[in-house]
Amino acid sequence: MKVYQQGETAMVYFVVTKSGALYDPSTSVTCSIWLPSGTLDVNASAMTKESTGKYYYDYQTASKALGVYRARCTATDGTPITIEEGFFEVQQ
Repeated sequence: MKVYQQGETAMVYFVVTKSGALYDPSTSVTCSIWLPSGTLDVNASAMTKESTGKYYYDYQTASKALGVYRARCTATDGTPITIEEGFFEVQQ
């Protein structure tokens, strides 16, 4: 699990593949993030494309709660084709 200091930008990365190859879905690639309390803080926000099949989301941790966050990334091509969850921690 990646650890960030409060005030740093947490980088959520997501790789999308289809049939084993990097792939850009035609509809959307989004990221949702939950606070340590379980409250949804980011609801299906668009991710930034880095290159084919590689995406990221910059999450600002300044003034955010300390603890473990849950991130869920979804690639949609009419219907969800890839869903990935992960965690990161914000410390003081």
